[in-house]
Amino acid sequence: MSQTSAPYSRTGPIPAPQSLHRTYIAGGIGGIMALAFWALQPILVSLLSGGAEDLYGTHQYFLTFPWNGLYEAITFSGIGVGTLVVVLATTRIVSRQTPESSTWLQTGQVLGVVAGSSWIVVAGLSLAPYTSVGFFVNEFVPNAPEQAAVYTAFSLVLTGVLLTFAVGMTGWLIAFGIAARRRGVIGWPMAVFALICAALTVSPFFTPFSPPWGVIGPLLYSFVLGIVLLAKSRRHA
Repeated sequence: MSQTSAPYSRTGPIPAPQSLHRTYIAGGIGGIMALAFWALQPILVSLLSGGAEDLYGTHQYFLTFPWNGLYEAITFSGIGVGTLVVVLATTRIVSRQTPESSTWLQTGQVLGVVAGSSWIVVAGLSLAPYTSVGFFVNEFVPNAPEQAAVYTAFSLVLTGVLLTFAVGMTGWLIAFGIAARRRGVIGWPMAVFALICAALTVSPFFTPFSPPWGVIGPLLYSFVLGIVLLAKSRRHA
């Protein structure tokens, strides 16, 4: 006895209604999750490391707060996983609206995956000083000024990875905002908001030596989009 196969698009099988409902919910949770974990970072600064400004940038700082690495890894991994979920879920939702594959949408998805993965890299790098390798840094760099130079260089690497997130999510915001609006997944307000957040993300690039606060743009959009997806999931229940 033969079975009827599920409809198929060039980007993969078209989700069934119940599967689509779960995809909306997953995307909604992922979008909210990304910003929620990002909001946990100030706790690390104000509570876990409070009153130790004089130790920052030295090996003694890491010895004084040995659990900060695990906290950072959990926090940054949460941002990365949330971003990956919302990117993959929304691509699946948008692709369902038409059997024709969009190269720009797929490119946006790849950029979004690279962006979400960058937070996983940041999580791994944040754990590095708390490993046995990081523990012996003071044997090779015993003086505090030189240690500060080492950890400053390390911070530059972390910042570069975060800017990879900003660049990747800028591409995803533009690709998703246009494709999702054309296919009726989101309305004009969310489409325009995507472009605004993309502009917010890259705005610090045009001011040399400015803080990289633009990374909040994609997280803010993911949060709002997550709420929208959860609201829309009821229609596909």
